[in-house]
Amino acid sequence: MQSAYHNFRLFYNQSIYPELLNLEQRRRRLMRLLVVSGLMLMGVVMLQVYLSIFAVTLALFIPVGLWITYLGFQVQVFFKEFKPRIVSLLLDFIDNDVNFSFDGYEPKGFIPPENFLESRIFTACDDYFGEDLIRGKVRETPFEACELRVREFSEVRSRLDLVFSGIFLIADYQRWDMHGGVLGLPDAYRKYMSRSERAFHIEGGRRVREGILPDFEVFFDTYATPEVRIKDVISEEFQKAILRF
Repeated sequence: MQSAYHNFRLFYNQSIYPELLNLEQRRRRLMRLLVVSGLMLMGVVMLQVYLSIFAVTLALFIPVGLWITYLGFQVQVFFKEFKPRIVSLLLDFIDNDVNFSFDGYEPKGFIPPENFLESRIFTACDDYFGEDLIRGKVRETPFEACELRVREFSEVRSRLDLVFSGIFLIADYQRWDMHGGVLGLPDAYRKYMSRSERAFHIEGGRRVREGILPDFEVFFDTYATPEVRIKDVISEEFQKAILRF
């Protein structure tokens, strides 16, 4: 762990920090430009009020409008470039680990809603927004992950309720002999996930305790269909890893 921390500190000092300095310089130049432009715009407005000449107002309207459009474009470019640059550097660092490899990063990409619902953790996604799609492998296990913000219509109130906000990850076990499904729901949020529990019950899922560690059961309610071998899907080592995380 200490070696990994030391390696990251070196990488941060050599790669990430210089890029952050460069972006900060760009941000400061942009802020100065916005302040100067705001002062100039105030001066132009005061001049127009003083002169009250329609022809002059019309002549200045086009360059002022073009300049405001240019400023808006520069601000938009900065925001679009900031996170992708830093995330790409972080992925480059992780990619040096023999256990990880990355196949691509899409700042505006996201996991499709149908794949999100296929997890069986959620049953609806009436409002769905995602970004920062990452594809890769952990050893031989392919995965894809992205940031999601999902809302669904409330059963009792006329509004949209937030059901998920964070990193959503899908990994493929690549075990073709595995059948059925396992659903783990956080115990603290059980009352908010009754739809998911009912939907999984319809598919044959039932609460299981065999093969589940007592410490794991404190935090998660585990459900499985009859044909599942629990130890193949969530082994004790896997449960411990989740608890440590």
